[in-house]
Formats: sequence, structure tokens, C-alpha cells
Amino acid sequence: MSNIILFQKIGKNPKIVSSYRPIALLPTIGKVLEKLITQRLVFYLETNNLINNNQFGFREGRSIDAALKNLIEKIHEGKGNKDNILVLSVDIEGAFDNIQHQKVRQPENKNRDAPKDLAADLPFGTWWLLNQDWQVHTSIQAFADDFVLVIKARTKEDLRRSTQESIGKFIAWTDNNNIKVSPDKTNYILFSRWAAGPRIY
Repeated sequence: MSNIILFQKIGKNPKIVSSYRPIALLPTIGKVLEKLITQRLVFYLETNNLINNNQFGFREGRSIDAALKNLIEKIHEGKGNKDNILVLSVDIEGAFDNIQHQKVRQPENKNRDAPKDLAADLPFGTWWLLNQDWQVHTSIQAFADDFVLVIKARTKEDLRRSTQESIGKFIAWTDNNNIKVSPDKTNYILFSRWAAGPRIY
């Protein structure tokens, strides 16, 4: 059992339910059990390499700084190869609120005997999305439910085509899992000789 307290999100309409973030206050015994279960689950996932290296969110030894460092290195690598680089930042709309829990399953691996349903608040398919084969000049990384795609190409036409294909693959994943991309929080930056972009140190 837990007590639920609602906090209004900054700048959101107080008359809309989705404008509030629920916070569950657990009793002490609940917190202890949650900690033990989390530790065992994380140990299993990490030791069996079931979490993709490109997932930086909420992992020991990983941080937003590590995610940014990895992103900047990819940009510098592309610039060193004289590629034009498009960085696309994608946010999942209400990922923790709208995910269908019956679709959250353990990743397929040889250690699993049978499918198991998990009631967890992670977008189903994140593991699959990060592990699937992207184009040779496209990479993807995540921090929890926030994704960044880095697309590199020499010509405008190649960059346009690669970007469309990558977005199409991403949208196919969201459609398959009945989740939406937040357009207000989705942005892109172009690092190219065609346009002056921000300076990356």
C-alpha cells in the first residue's frame, strides 16, 4: 500500500489530469523490498548483458554526462570524416503513463524458458529498438525514454534518405507499441558545411 500525492507539472493546465505527476509514498518495509528486488533485477540484467550499452539512463556507472560525451564523440567523428551530421532528439509522450503493461516482456534470449509478463514502466521494445540493425551511418542512444539519433552522410540526398528511413523505423516502433512521440520536445540540429551549427567543444 502507498499514499499517492499529485504534483502539478510546471506550466500545465491544472484542469487536465495529465498535468499532474503522481508520487507514491511507500511505507518503510515497502521501500526495503523495492530496493532488494531492484538490486536483484539489475544484477540479472547487467550480468546477462540484457541492457544495451547505448542505454545510459538509471544505470550504475552511467550518467547524463556519459551520454553527452558519447554523443559529442560521434559528432566529432563525423566531422573528422567530413560528413554532414543530423542529430535528432526524440521524446516519448507520457511514456510511463501510456505504456500497455501487457506488452512489456523480457527480451528474448537463450536463458529464458517461457514468456513472462512484467508490470513495469518502461516502453516495451526499447531493448529491441536499440539492438536492431540501423543503417551503417546511423546510430541511436537513449537515456531512459529519451532518444537521440545521429545520422551521417556526405550528400544532401543521402542525408535526406537516411533521415527518412531512420524516422520511419522509429515511428514503426512507436505505432507497434501504441505510444506517441512528443512533437513539442522533439528537435534536431544540423552540423554541416551547408549551414552554420552550434560549436561543439
